[in-house]
Amino acid sequence: MWRRWRAFTHADARRDGVPTWLADVIWVTPIVGTLLLGALYLTRRDAYYAVLREDWPVEWAQFALLLFIAVLATITAARIRKHGALIVGLLLTVALGALALAGEEISWAQRALAFGTPPTLSEVNQQSEFNIHNIQSGSVPLQSIFKLFSFVLAVAGVTLALLTRGPRPRLQGAFWSRLAVPSYTIVGSLTMIGYWAVVVVAPISPVVRYQEWAEVSLYLALAGYVYAIFARHTLRGSGPVIAGRPTRDPIDTSALVALAVVVALTVVLAALTAYHGIIPENAPEVRHLG
Repeated sequence: MWRRWRAFTHADARRDGVPTWLADVIWVTPIVGTLLLGALYLTRRDAYYAVLREDWPVEWAQFALLLFIAVLATITAARIRKHGALIVGLLLTVALGALALAGEEISWAQRALAFGTPPTLSEVNQQSEFNIHNIQSGSVPLQSIFKLFSFVLAVAGVTLALLTRGPRPRLQGAFWSRLAVPSYTIVGSLTMIGYWAVVVVAPISPVVRYQEWAEVSLYLALAGYVYAIFARHTLRGSGPVIAGRPTRDPIDTSALVALAVVVALTVVLAALTAYHGIIPENAPEVRHLG
């Protein structure tokens, strides 16, 4: 079964010009991360909660992935602006949404730059932070809306992947070939769906905190999707075919450069946050070992 799945995802990756090893990373990472977190919870529960806290590795991974998505989606939209307004609009929407989520994840670098929260915002923000998602709007916290959006995004990702790149794709044609969701992104989306299925039944502390890794998995899947669009639209359709595959234009390093810049910025912000030592309002965790 695993071999068949791997062969299927590799074929999907080659179809877009995505390296097969990258496809493996995108679908294997959520599984490996989940297993490691499970082992960590069983052996070192304090470490389990630590890595999933704000301003720790998992949250910075969320920020880096979202920022990379925003940058790459913008680059891709600029490159394919002649391919139709709809796909360009979709990419720009993804870019803006990812940028907003990246900012929200780290409270717009509040702890990295050590600035305070305006009094008017602090009064309505549950954690007195410089962000929107912790604002209490009536009886429904905005954070609940953000969480619901992540679930809807995951369901949409799995559905479109099955309909456009599944064993029996239902959505075909030129339009859907441009927007097809690669099969190797399914695992990341399923991780988020699985989290919601469990947390509804058992909303205990370790499960609730696992949401942070579920978000990383989902963002990794989304990054893989955006990169697939980037890759499939940089293929040179009129070029010669070698070994059954169309050749590319001269190597495009823009995605790699974008990743390097994002990683560097993430490291700088993480270092500044650690230097200032400002503790988030929701830490330390209240641990219910259930």
